[in-house]
Amino acid sequence: MRLKTCYYPPIRIKISEADIESEGLKHYSKLKLVATCKPGDDYQQMVLREYLAYKIRNIIDDYGFRVQLVSLHMEDSEGKQKPREVLAFVIEDEDEMAARLGGKIYDPGSVSRRALHQEAYGMLSIFQYLIGNTDWFVLNKHNLKFIRTEDPPGIIPIAYDFDFAGMVNAPYAVPNEKMPITSVRDRFFIGDCGVSGQYDEVINRLSSKKSEIFDLIDNCTYLNDRSRADVIKYLTTSFEILEDPNDLAKEIERGCGWSPIDN
Repeated sequence: MRLKTCYYPPIRIKISEADIESEGLKHYSKLKLVATCKPGDDYQQMVLREYLAYKIRNIIDDYGFRVQLVSLHMEDSEGKQKPREVLAFVIEDEDEMAARLGGKIYDPGSVSRRALHQEAYGMLSIFQYLIGNTDWFVLNKHNLKFIRTEDPPGIIPIAYDFDFAGMVNAPYAVPNEKMPITSVRDRFFIGDCGVSGQYDEVINRLSSKKSEIFDLIDNCTYLNDRSRADVIKYLTTSFEILEDPNDLAKEIERGCGWSPIDN
């Protein structure tokens, strides 16, 4: 998608293992670099919004990729664009993430949600709803990595790629055509149909992090005022729905049984 839509190509950083070893570091040498899709401040703000989605996940618990904001000097090898300084972010090597969590990457042909660590899966579903991201699915492993751990025992889903989230609001983002929504700004719950109170614990844990999450947005000096106000408004609405048992029950029922894959 990025190759078709964006001016700048996707970039992965490969670091020499000899250089890593000389610094006394472990051999985690592949980093994905998320940079702007096209020139212009709107696209720069989109990068920052996606970066903040990762940082929100890091605030909630450890089950997410860590990210680092960087200043990037970009030069066009064909000379069609002037050199520019942009903000980008690097994403933790997946093997390093798995080792940090005491596990290893688990990559079967497909994954059943019943095989997942249920609390981790519940928080994943609630987090994705919070940021308005519907661009993921367990069975076909879409935009998910899985790690197998001993403590806690089970398979942990780890989400990535949040540029289709409503909070990010990328101009090229569209929802899955099978979904009953017309815009990525429309929230749609993907997860277990659930029973009464199933998500109470994870929502309480998420709510306990609310002030820290909004402080993160407030203190991101690189966001312009329009982006900051929009992200805060979007997350505020999400919290209002998640923290109202009746509204949440309606959202869960609406998404119950939905699948992007034909049965």
